[in-house]
Amino acid sequence: MKKAHRTFRKKNMTAQATVARLKIEKNTLPSAANRALVYDGTWQTFYVATDQWKTELNYVDCELTFFRRLMFEYFAPCIDGAPLEQTRKLSGQETRIEKRRAALEERVLDQRHHLAHLLENPIARDAQICYDQQMILQEELAEFLKAFRQFKQNLFVVATNILRGAKGEVLASGIT
Repeated sequence: MKKAHRTFRKKNMTAQATVARLKIEKNTLPSAANRALVYDGTWQTFYVATDQWKTELNYVDCELTFFRRLMFEYFAPCIDGAPLEQTRKLSGQETRIEKRRAALEERVLDQRHHLAHLLENPIARDAQICYDQQMILQEELAEFLKAFRQFKQNLFVVATNILRGAKGEVLASGIT
């Protein structure tokens, strides 16, 4: 796992250095460099990455739907006191995460469309913009997934507190 992380980090740093170098050379990606990116498979790699991101965002949507049902249909009847306030905070956090997910998904689909165009016409003038946007999306997706993992951790803490409560014990005994 560490090796994969180091490899990803190295590739990311290399891509950022390439972006910086190309920006210094010119404000647009030269057509020779653009063709080199296509021949190296960079655009194809980016296209596959956007497909993976789309799938990941769809999975997050399914998880959010499950967590919503868990909070409001199963835990709502047995919440009182401190867990009620925690659940309200989680609900607000869930709403913000859902909005970010929807916005990211829209941007990923837009990026995917641009990459498909670049695969067909590798000498497009917006290649540099597409390349920069890919790097930005990659960073934003990583930040989003970090926030989502934090949300899940908070949800599990609240769920544990509810199940440990007196009403939660009755609920748990009814399940088994």
